[in-house]
Amino acid sequence: RRHDQVHAHGFYVMVDGYRDRPPAFGFGVGAAGVQRDWRILGDGQQDDLGWDAVWESAVSLGSEGWTVEMRIPLSQVRFVAGADAWGLNFARRLARRNEWAHWAPIPQGSQYFVLYTRPPCMRHGR
Repeated sequence: RRHDQVHAHGFYVMVDGYRDRPPAFGFGVGAAGVQRDWRILGDGQQDDLGWDAVWESAVSLGSEGWTVEMRIPLSQVRFVAGADAWGLNFARRLARRNEWAHWAPIPQGSQYFVLYTRPPCMRHGR
């Protein structure tokens, strides 16, 4: 199923290929393998949930938890060719604790995932 709300455990990737805040793109996968993708138009305030990207994911369940592998083709996100950095953030939702964890920290209560993206750690081949 696509675009079902992921209320349980999930992993999300937010990509800002222009480093200009919205518009940006979000991709998420729940522990049951449900995919969700959306265009972030107003940084959490106006999302386009009808956007359907072509990408793949696979979930593995194990005794210690679950893992997800995502393949998001560059053709599915807008970006500046030759740019030295993109905005990027990752998020994990742990429903049983009502907990969110982000790679780039987001102030508690904020819905602005893209506002707090950070560029990759490696730039210019370093």
